[in-house]
Amino acid sequence: MNKWNIILLVSDIVLMGVVLFLLFRMRSSVRAAGGATGGGEALEEELLKVKKAARSFELKRAEMDSLREELKEKQDHLENVIGKVEAVIDSMAVPAAGGESFAAGGESFVAGAEPPVAGAEPSRGETLEMAREMISEGKSLDEISARLKLYRGELELLKSLEEISS
Repeated sequence: MNKWNIILLVSDIVLMGVVLFLLFRMRSSVRAAGGATGGGEALEEELLKVKKAARSFELKRAEMDSLREELKEKQDHLENVIGKVEAVIDSMAVPAAGGESFAAGGESFVAGAEPPVAGAEPSRGETLEMAREMISEGKSLDEISARLKLYRGELELLKSLEEISS
């Protein structure tokens, strides 16, 4: 019986070793699975951050689209105003009394009208035409304003209209 006891004892020890081996193996696989789950949670957090950033970009894009539309409306309005201002300027430059205008010696006259008298103040249309010429010559707005007695704002408007038309 002693032999049988020894065999049973050895078999019990081997069986316990196998059980312990399996327990340690299961434990390490659980740890690995837990690590993968922890990594999965990190991936989910990153995915949530990316989704939040995408939503933020969509909101910014929608805001930019609305600002672009608003800017387009303002640009159209400004172009309309510029057209009206150009029409007013053109109507001011039209000769009075339906006479034909002609140029003589660099000055413009209206047919049937008397030539300007030296020392007489030029008409509004002539003043604006002289301002346009001086702007195209590259003279400063302050110099033109002082010489022709025009407001600087008028000259800035004339200059911007000349830039647009050219």
